Amino acid sequence: MSTVDASVCLLVINRIESLPEIALKSIAANCNARIYIGYLNIQDVSKLLLNKNTIGIDLSGSAKDLQLIAGESSYKDFGSYDFFQLVQLKWELIRQVNETSKSKILIYSDLDVVWLRNPTSACLRYFDENEDALMVIQDLTSELDEPLLCMGFVGFRGGPGLTSLVQELGKLHQELLRKDASIGDDDVVTKYYRDRQSPKSIRLLPQSTFPTGNLISLFLQKQPLPGMKRVQPYIFHANFVVGLHKKLLLIFIFLIQSGSEKAYFDYVDRCKFLFEIFSRRIKNSLPFGVK
Repeated sequence: MSTVDASVCLLVINRIESLPEIALKSIAANCNARIYIGYLNIQDVSKLLLNKNTIGIDLSGSAKDLQLIAGESSYKDFGSYDFFQLVQLKWELIRQVNETSKSKILIYSDLDVVWLRNPTSACLRYFDENEDALMVIQDLTSELDEPLLCMGFVGFRGGPGLTSLVQELGKLHQELLRKDASIGDDDVVTKYYRDRQSPKSIRLLPQSTFPTGNLISLFLQKQPLPGMKRVQPYIFHANFVVGLHKKLLLIFIFLIQSGSEKAYFDYVDRCKFLFEIFSRRIKNSLPFGVK
């Protein structure tokens, strides 16, 4: 496991079962960087902070400054208005970790992202070779004239430039939320990118090695011809599905392909998910109209 001057940050804004543990375990298995966990309620992260190299960042004060809901531990669905409000704290977390850690590389990783290999060295090489770049970010683009960015996994060059960038993004986020309560961080960074006509400071990560949830079928298909090897991704982001159970199922399906599901799911959960996958396949194979 290579050593890079890097810090990783996660945001835990409420009590979420399993996802934070899986995300943290996958990072620690592939990278020895310091891991900063932003939280509102210490009870939500107390077990996570027992892990090696983890540092807690209390964001409850920042939440009050932004007049956000704080102190509740109930699960906030990824599509709820409360979640869209609380996700503003992502910018503050990144700012604090940047100023605290003084790392060359800072990576933000969502809780529904699992790491399969260490991306920090690749990010460092890229920033060393591209002095104008401040951010490398997941790419959701499907149309040439409509770039779409995703904050699920983002690499940043640490330093004063990053502080200025996240302050701009945080301010833009507040402005957009006043017009539309369902604006998320992906919308914010996409607007910032489009308004500046694809600035050199923001570069898009390859979809093949930093895939989002809608691309999972590319990693499930059998090779059509001998000798064709599937690309080994750095991470997998279980977005494009809503709800905790569906995200866990998507991660489980992805991890099966590499045989690493046993490292993240216990025997009972593996049996439940395998049965669900089998049931879905049977249902999908039935002729139209048959129940």
